[in-house]
Amino acid sequence: MAELPYNNEAEICVIGSVLIDNDSIKAIPFLGAKDFGAERHRTIYGAMLEMHDKGTPIDYITLGEHLGDRLKSVGGTSYITQLADKIPTSAAIEHYAQIIKAYSRRNEALVVIRETEKKLLGANHDAFDESISDTIGTLVEITEKRESGKKRELKEEKRIQE
Repeated sequence: MAELPYNNEAEICVIGSVLIDNDSIKAIPFLGAKDFGAERHRTIYGAMLEMHDKGTPIDYITLGEHLGDRLKSVGGTSYITQLADKIPTSAAIEHYAQIIKAYSRRNEALVVIRETEKKLLGANHDAFDESISDTIGTLVEITEKRESGKKRELKEEKRIQE
């Protein structure tokens, strides 16, 4: 099965942005570690979220310490340092995060469709309607999550403007 698509550069830019400006993570509350396509970026961003929740400053040293045994699997301190060096400013973090989120939603739909394909290929005639119905329901849920996320973003934007 083909790997799911993601934007490596956008992921690097979000992580780099947080490394150079810890407060930038507050601008992207809609983004979770599971949204990242690269496993090592998922691990790094998950650790960053944990650190942010605890109020721990996030830099390559504290992040490396927090990752502990996982540090080597994400590329080590040198990789984390490179991430911070690749981005001059955190000003576009929301844009990069939206790119990541768009890939994540698309990939969520792709996973559902692939699972449905497997079910349909192995299903008898009686299971066909149920498989299609389940798939449609799940795809509607994904769309509704996207729409509710947009509404939340608009409310937040309106609140900031007031």
